[in-house]
Amino acid sequence: MTFDVRDPAFNDIFDTKASFDTIATGLKITEGIIWHHRDAYLIFSDMGTGTVWRWSEQDGLGILKKPSNITNGNFVDRHGRIVSCEHATSAVTRIRDDGRSVEVLATH
Repeated sequence: MTFDVRDPAFNDIFDTKASFDTIATGLKITEGIIWHHRDAYLIFSDMGTGTVWRWSEQDGLGILKKPSNITNGNFVDRHGRIVSCEHATSAVTRIRDDGRSVEVLATH
């Protein structure tokens, strides 16, 4: 991979000789990429397929939420729950502690 480094400070925080591994293919429009620091997994949305994905080194790639209602933003709240912005529903939702059910926090 090549980098277009425009500010030398970039080299202080990133190894430009680092290699990358492909963790998924066939995605359409990925957004909302975050690292779940407590549980050590990556979360990202594929708006084009209506899926929120979860990847960890231990478990590999799996579906976290589908349909995702075109989720295009994610973050982890202070309790470790995933909060998302759903484009199709104009809602902010949170995956409950059970890891499956979703609650609406705000809409329109």
